[in-house]
Amino acid sequence: MRYCEIGNDSDVEVLGVIGGGWECVGCKKACERFSTRRDIYNHLIDHVEDKQRVPNHVLRQLVQELNDEREAATPKWTEAEAKDLLDKLSLYYDQPVKPIGQYCKAFRAWQTAIEEAAQRELDPKLKESFTGMVRDIRSVSLHIAKSNLLARLLYQGEELRTEPCPIHKGHWSGCVWGEGRCPHCMSGDNITGWVR
Repeated sequence: MRYCEIGNDSDVEVLGVIGGGWECVGCKKACERFSTRRDIYNHLIDHVEDKQRVPNHVLRQLVQELNDEREAATPKWTEAEAKDLLDKLSLYYDQPVKPIGQYCKAFRAWQTAIEEAAQRELDPKLKESFTGMVRDIRSVSLHIAKSNLLARLLYQGEELRTEPCPIHKGHWSGCVWGEGRCPHCMSGDNITGWVR
């Protein structure tokens, strides 16, 4: 399966490989082979951060496929049953309990509102202020999307790791499949630099 190919709208090419998985063709980065769609998505976000063109429709497709995979693995309750569970948890914790996706949606709505305000604003000083906010928010949003640490804290419920790996000394050091995986600091295919 091909996710994107080098051409008018893309500087990268991701192809399925014989025997399973995918490869970023001609890629100079540490991660060249991927066993999961999450790995592909994170790698393509790295390319975006490096100012390389990655088609938006490819990123959207990967997000949809990741959502579909998660949906297929999720126990099924009716909407009413799920709401009842959330209400009970909210009472227990004495604060709102919502799926992470709702917070992500609220964050994106807030970002969109700021972007639209920046476009509408006529006062030069306010426009400059909004434009700076938009730049900062987009930068943070990109880092959130590609953070293995944040995913571990939110989705895996990990505590912040505090002991540097004796090999990688507290530095993220790429992705590894098969041999070469660190016995101390792996998270999925990521060498985090911090001991589990």
